Amino acid sequence: MLYIFLYCLFILSLLKILKMKKFRDHLKESKELKKYFNYIINSHSKVNQLYDVHPYSYHLIMATEFGCKYLSLLKDENEINVIASILSHDLIEDTRQTFNDVKNNTNEFIANISFILTNEKGKTRKERANLKYYNDIKNNDVATFVKICDRFANINFSKIKQKRLNNIFWKLYYKIERVKLDSMLDMYKKEHAHFKKMLYNEKFKLMFDEIDELLK
Repeated sequence: MLYIFLYCLFILSLLKILKMKKFRDHLKESKELKKYFNYIINSHSKVNQLYDVHPYSYHLIMATEFGCKYLSLLKDENEINVIASILSHDLIEDTRQTFNDVKNNTNEFIANISFILTNEKGKTRKERANLKYYNDIKNNDVATFVKICDRFANINFSKIKQKRLNNIFWKLYYKIERVKLDSMLDMYKKEHAHFKKMLYNEKFKLMFDEIDELLK
């Protein structure tokens, strides 16, 4: 009985992500985006990748919903390419897809963004996100935009999880599922000054302002 109740908490959290209207509207309007979305979600599912206790789509949709608010900042870019680039940002890094796999299932523009956003080799988080990694991202406005969306979603979820860890039922659910009882919020706060220094662009000031507010 208790497990059923805890599972209901989990389902309710998923339903919240489905209410993200901006992304949902784009998905309804574009067959091309639906095709890309199905490929991306299937790629993450095939390697059993989760985001905390959620399907990985939870993170991707959260990042994309944030990006949809600011698409006007990239008014010279194709909107479908930008949205699909947010959705596909972890494909090469996490799902064993190659540049050519992504290119063949989407297009070269989207594959290039996924490639740019793939971490370098390294033994530590700092080595994987090194100076070359950030420079490559900063030299491409869409890659920068996508990385900011990714960071927003990670910080936003870390705040959601922090609240969950103050809830006895969520805490029990995490223990049953053997998930780390750590929201990572402190890590993102410590990294923020460096992250902003590496990628700040006046064009994306509104996005950084929202992240600054989220971290208060």
